Amino acid sequence: MTRSSTDTAPPSRPMDSSTCLRQAGLRATAPRLKVIQALHELGCGFLGADEIFRHVALSGERIGIGAVYRVLADFQSAGLLERIWDPKRRTRYRLMHSQAPGMVICLVCRQCGKRIPLHDSAIAAPLSRLAIDNGLAIGNEHIEIVVSCHGCEKEVNEV
Repeated sequence: MTRSSTDTAPPSRPMDSSTCLRQAGLRATAPRLKVIQALHELGCGFLGADEIFRHVALSGERIGIGAVYRVLADFQSAGLLERIWDPKRRTRYRLMHSQAPGMVICLVCRQCGKRIPLHDSAIAAPLSRLAIDNGLAIGNEHIEIVVSCHGCEKEVNEV
């Protein structure tokens, strides 16, 4: 997988994977340790479950693809991962930045998948207020605003 210029740098490796899991309320089982280690080693943006599975298998460890999906679901529920869908509607995962929990808002090009994270609290605050006013809460959520980047828009207009 190639690293996009819009992918942000991966989070720094925590002191210990098992400690990271325990702090998230998860037991440090062998499959969880293998997957979190793979996520740290690959650390190049958003990854598919199949990429994580291949990395673990190539390292000589034994794990099934079903176990990888279960672990990813556990990690997402615990707030360790953010999940997105790429332009081909494939699910992709990335470790959350521990120093910036909460809402993650990105502009995403519908054609090429270019991602631009928005770090403006002026956007997050009204969304949080709107959710609260309607009896909802926004936690470790990923919000995507689908757009067309100038390059893709230009290609569409030229056709």
